[in-house]
Amino acid sequence: MICFIALFVFGALSLFSAKYRPFFRASIDCVFRRLTLRSCNTTLEEQVKSETVAAILPRSAAAAKFVNTYWEAISWAFTILMFASLMYSAYSIYNLVTIGTCEPAGACIITGCDSSKVIMPAVISGYSAGNASAKVTVLQFGDYACPYTRSAEAGVQEILLKAGGRINYVFMPSPLQKIHANADAAALAAICANSSGKYWDYRKWLFENQANFSGAGREFFIGGAASVGISTAEFESCLSSSGALATLDAQVSRANQSNVCLTPVFFVNGKKLIGQWQYSQLKGAVGEAYSNSK
Repeated sequence: MICFIALFVFGALSLFSAKYRPFFRASIDCVFRRLTLRSCNTTLEEQVKSETVAAILPRSAAAAKFVNTYWEAISWAFTILMFASLMYSAYSIYNLVTIGTCEPAGACIITGCDSSKVIMPAVISGYSAGNASAKVTVLQFGDYACPYTRSAEAGVQEILLKAGGRINYVFMPSPLQKIHANADAAALAAICANSSGKYWDYRKWLFENQANFSGAGREFFIGGAASVGISTAEFESCLSSSGALATLDAQVSRANQSNVCLTPVFFVNGKKLIGQWQYSQLKGAVGEAYSNSK
């Protein structure tokens, strides 16, 4: 099976030197025969095998014997690894073309999203914590219904606990209703919890109960409000109020103006970070931003 690897290696080398072209042609023939369930009638595999064993022999006779004995199995292993690598590379290229980054660090993504177009909002307005006058602002676009926003929450809370005095943290909701059931309902419920002075408690409840969002009705979110000490009557009234609905519309509009089509997205003093960044990563980004702000 080493002929599959030889095809790519000698194919690349033959672009730069004619001496590799006979090996490339031999590898093409060998691959074709392998694909049609026939054995190679060239000496390519034997030549590669003998040269490999000869290179190993001076260093370890046992290793050379092992390679010689299990050459076919080793060839299969390397071939599988090569194709896995090619598939991963193709996946990375697809991500680069479709969302603007080779490897999103865990994100909920709307089909056709281009993360390169996600920009800082003209006005930073949302739920804030930390030090409003800090030199470093950590802005996060997130969706209460997004598993990756939930996964990032532990890192967010830890950075607030350990570096809250050095950062101004602002959360701007970006409900991805196109891909998450009840994303808008959760954002609206958070607005009403904030009106009752219980935003952070309710936010914690939302992430803890995110798995139950799908198919949940109004009573689900009302029950969550009651569990954190919010008056049921007050919460129900808020959910139907024009003021809360207008706030939700404004939140969605601000997210749309920033072209947010995936969550979570962080901006640390304007530097964009995509995906479920954990504490160590956020700490590094905050530290860099703080150093640059001096």
